[in-house]
Amino acid sequence: MLSSYALVLASLLLAGGALGEPFGRRRLFLAGLGVFSVGSAVAALAGSGVVLIVGRGVQGLGAAAIFPAGLALVAAEFDGAARARAIGIWGATVPRRSRWDRSRGGVLVEALSWRASFLVGLVLAVPTAAMAARHVRESGAPWTHRRSTSRERSR
Repeated sequence: MLSSYALVLASLLLAGGALGEPFGRRRLFLAGLGVFSVGSAVAALAGSGVVLIVGRGVQGLGAAAIFPAGLALVAAEFDGAARARAIGIWGATVPRRSRWDRSRGGVLVEALSWRASFLVGLVLAVPTAAMAARHVRESGAPWTHRRSTSRERSR
């Protein structure tokens, strides 16, 4: 179960970063949240080990879009020293959050059920998507915007 998430995430992380350029980083971030939420729901409702593994793989697919798009969105929002600080904060909190989630997940499993640890991801994705849709500007590389063709330039 752990390997399916990590394998999919590691395999697609670079592709996730590349997709932010042509499709828009905010759009990719929101799509990643949606895919991660679907994976969380599948894992939480899994009736077998195979379905749980598939759900974790879907979560890894969503995370492969969320991580690079999230960092790129942070970098696009700030300039100069503020950008360096924001990226430093992002880099310091994201890896630690993963360790913290595992220990907190153990508490949820003991108190409620193993399914609760997957429902947390689903519950947190909804307000995160709402805030990102409302407050985060779309960003992409300047060369990804529609370019005029040679025919349009000659007019």
